[in-house]
Amino acid sequence: MGPVAVVNLAEVDPIELPRESWSRMLITSNHADGNQSSLGYSVFTPGTALTPVKHETEEVAYVVSGSGELRLDTGAVPFGEGDALHIPAQTWHAVANTGEVDVVMVFGFPHPDYPPTERRRPRPAWRAPDRSPGTPAARASAWPSPAARRPSRAGRCSG
Repeated sequence: MGPVAVVNLAEVDPIELPRESWSRMLITSNHADGNQSSLGYSVFTPGTALTPVKHETEEVAYVVSGSGELRLDTGAVPFGEGDALHIPAQTWHAVANTGEVDVVMVFGFPHPDYPPTERRRPRPAWRAPDRSPGTPAARASAWPSPAARRPSRAGRCSG
């Protein structure tokens, strides 16, 4: 076992996240000889909602400040300042800051680095078709309905 490792937050490059949020992996095999676990620090700005991930290992986290929710496939779990979270291995989850101030969170894994992680592709937001003149959607909506295209029965003799 090596000597005690002391890593200052300012010594580690940030991992950029959406909406000017960021994370830093402080304790990893790059900073601590023979470590068996890792430790990170994150700041999530208001309105941030991450893409869902699942890790090969469990994750633990402590909410230093702010509030939000952990979005799971089964629903959302609210959290706030002073809460500790345990996320079992292979659980899809996404952090969302639903509050008015930054969420500051310390997190860790029983893995010497950030563990192998799967990320879901973000679902594109649904948008109404562009119906501006000349667009395919506008031309399609200009066609008469099937009922309007049927010949009229008015004026016919039924004999």
